[in-house]
Amino acid sequence: MKLLNLHLNTTFSFLESTISVDEAIKKAKEEQVEYLVFSEKNHFFSLAEANLKCIKNGIKPIFGLDVFLTVDNEEYQFNLFAKNSAAFDNLKLLSYYLLDDKKISLNEIFENYKDIIVIENPNLSYYKKQKKEILNPNYYIGIDINEIKEYENLLQKNKQVLIFNNFNTLDFQDFSILELLNKISNKNNFLKLQTPLFFNYEKEDDLTMQLILQTNEFIKNLYFPFLKKEYQLLSYENNENLNSKDYLKFLLVKKIKSSNELENLFNQIEYKNRLKKELEIINLLNFEDYFLIIQDW
Repeated sequence: MKLLNLHLNTTFSFLESTISVDEAIKKAKEEQVEYLVFSEKNHFFSLAEANLKCIKNGIKPIFGLDVFLTVDNEEYQFNLFAKNSAAFDNLKLLSYYLLDDKKISLNEIFENYKDIIVIENPNLSYYKKQKKEILNPNYYIGIDINEIKEYENLLQKNKQVLIFNNFNTLDFQDFSILELLNKISNKNNFLKLQTPLFFNYEKEDDLTMQLILQTNEFIKNLYFPFLKKEYQLLSYENNENLNSKDYLKFLLVKKIKSSNELENLFNQIEYKNRLKKELEIINLLNFEDYFLIIQDW
């Protein structure tokens, strides 16, 4: 049985994923799905590449945001989607605010953006923590497919529940790369081992099948086509008088040399190659300035 994805970080969610746009599309084609969701961390920088390549491969791309919003002054994780192209302009505006480190509350979304859909991410879910349901026609609770039995009571009384698996790897072995990327970013976040990207699901009890059908139908209704739009970021000035491409490399080398642990890791060929691949992707799409603007390392 096919299960469409509600979440996907690619390598455009810098240091958060090991899945490239090409790899995600290849996986979707191999498993014969027609729709593919991309939900990057606070931004849409995979949109241009993913939109063109999906169209070329006969796949309908859907673009959302993976964000943190405040509820009662506490942060929780959500995916945001637009109901239509007009609402997508609002979603882009929210992305700009988030990239500028502005805090946005769930109530602000409800009050000001009537055509934006909010879905709880099961990794940091309001319902899971507070055991309270937020009632709004644009609000949904996301649960991992492996948690369905655990939330049977919720499913019986609340129809706004969807299967929400977090995807940022193609293989369990990629988790070690994510751990390294986490160290590079200096975030030292708790990393949860997620299930690698998949679209085929074999277990077919009635409750799971019903929720899969409900989730798939929901995702299909999120789709609307995008027009190709070109844009360019402002250049990032630096004190080294380097172009952005060289300055980004300069900062990465400086960061690696600042830690014996990182230096030892990057003496290993697999980590060296991974970093090289990340830089190639950034260079190919001229996104050096973007990563310099948002850098916190």
